[in-house]
Amino acid sequence: MQEDLGNRTIGSPTFTESEFLREFEIFNEKRLAEARNNISKDGDATQRWIQSELNRPEEEVMWGYFNNFMGHIPGGYKRRLSLEEEDEFHKDLDEVIFRLGLNMDEIKTMPRAEKTKSNLDILKRIYIEMRKLGYKHYPDLVG
Repeated sequence: MQEDLGNRTIGSPTFTESEFLREFEIFNEKRLAEARNNISKDGDATQRWIQSELNRPEEEVMWGYFNNFMGHIPGGYKRRLSLEEEDEFHKDLDEVIFRLGLNMDEIKTMPRAEKTKSNLDILKRIYIEMRKLGYKHYPDLVG
């Protein structure tokens, strides 16, 4: 049974890493298809940019997939918002970080840290747990 609570739906605790990877794959396929479609329409400079997009490493693309999610974690710029719904969201996010046994002080440095594979793996774990709570990719997590 699912209960709709506006931003999120409670009752979908089965979101898995496989589902995350499939959603990311769809995101990436759409991004690449759009770049390929634009190759024949645009000038040389744009074609070079499009070609570079087609060759971007998957890890780099995944950072783009997370979009503004990094801003929500402790230390992120979106933490300065004081909207009531943001507060509930950030409480859930902090609880997920705690449940995963992650070091909150280290998490707080991530928004200003390098985009490393290690940070990406941590972000992915947090993201998947937030999806298990019923938050949607957009607008909840990356919007």
